[in-house]
Amino acid sequence: MNRTLPACLWYALAILLLVPGGAGAKDSIYEQKMARGVLAFESGKFPEAAVEFQAALSETPDDPAATLYLGISLSRTGDPRAESTLKRAVALNPKDARANFELGVLYYQRNIPEEANDYFETAASLSPGSEIATRSQEFRKAAGGRRGTVAKPWAVSAGLRGEYDSNVILAPSGASLPQGISRKSDYRTVAFLDGRYRFLSGPRGSLSAGYGLYRSWHRDITAFDVIRHALDLRGAISVSSIASVEAAYTFEYVDVSSEMFDYSHGAGVGVTVREGKAHSTSLRYQFRHSGYGAAELFPSNPDRDGDTHLVGVTQRASFGKNLSASAGYAHDEDRAKRSWWNAKGDKGFLAIGASLPYRAGLGLHGEYSRRRYGDVDPQFAVIREDRTATVSATAGISITDHCGFSVGYAYVRNDSSIPALEYTRSITSATLTTRF
Repeated sequence: MNRTLPACLWYALAILLLVPGGAGAKDSIYEQKMARGVLAFESGKFPEAAVEFQAALSETPDDPAATLYLGISLSRTGDPRAESTLKRAVALNPKDARANFELGVLYYQRNIPEEANDYFETAASLSPGSEIATRSQEFRKAAGGRRGTVAKPWAVSAGLRGEYDSNVILAPSGASLPQGISRKSDYRTVAFLDGRYRFLSGPRGSLSAGYGLYRSWHRDITAFDVIRHALDLRGAISVSSIASVEAAYTFEYVDVSSEMFDYSHGAGVGVTVREGKAHSTSLRYQFRHSGYGAAELFPSNPDRDGDTHLVGVTQRASFGKNLSASAGYAHDEDRAKRSWWNAKGDKGFLAIGASLPYRAGLGLHGEYSRRRYGDVDPQFAVIREDRTATVSATAGISITDHCGFSVGYAYVRNDSSIPALEYTRSITSATLTTRF
């Protein structure tokens, strides 16, 4: 395969980002906001989705679809406006089974079974034989002896993935090691768990904490089995109708073959500005301190202890009803204990997401990075410089509201001033995910 993407492909991707999709027309603006809202909604980013659906309603007031999606998003975050919004959705389209069902769910969560059952009954009668009808009957049955709950402030997702890796590389936190290139292919199973608790969520701001677990098992190269724990605390404040400020603290701990590989913790701040109706720009700064363990496989790992500073910019845009894209650039600097691990890096990326019929979606991602180290590597007697190109594609479908399946492919090529560190790699995967 060529060392870089063909020029025509980069050109086509750039056109998707730069050519406006009729943004001057009111209908087009509405479609763009709806598309961004649906993508955020399907990703479980309900506060972000609510902002987009509210913007769509400002362009097309009393639109049934935007009103319904806004009501569902508010309901998922426990926003008190959810009830009035879902009632408005039912009033705009009384024969919408989904609107009646979602209002029933809201009353079910609030322990108002009489109201809930009325809407579940209506939803079932409007869509006989459908999944909505089946779920409405299940809720009506459960409502009989149930003591109510409020809208949950938490979200949990878990998944299981099977992968085939043509060249297993140990790269926690995105930092590959010379010893971490196996030159061997292998199958692995990956299990992951992500949870988030929202302390505060609304149009004025948000505060949440999250935990992530990643665990891999290789069939043959068990020395590269990884366990990763990640914690974060994130907050955001809207400072105006077009701008918000975000901040985050993160902690990560990685084990390799049951020995500590590294830990890191750091903080970041960012600003997002929405320019017009169809796109936004985010600026961010991140600081991270990392410490590495002297594991049996990597005895000189502590030489890499140090700090990382990163600055970046990301541009996001919507094109038409079902297409979105983002592009960005980041510069980072590593300041390590040993000078040959000091490094400066630059990375650019481009990503495209598309919503397809039947609750399916497609994602494309490409990035190119260059990294130059600060001193002669004592193991190879030259200054190391890496240039890495990555392209990936993912296709997925939501089987139900709580379960999804996706397949993916990624290709990586690393060119280095040290021939022993050059490699190519491809990963094929299939993932089953469930959300609670």
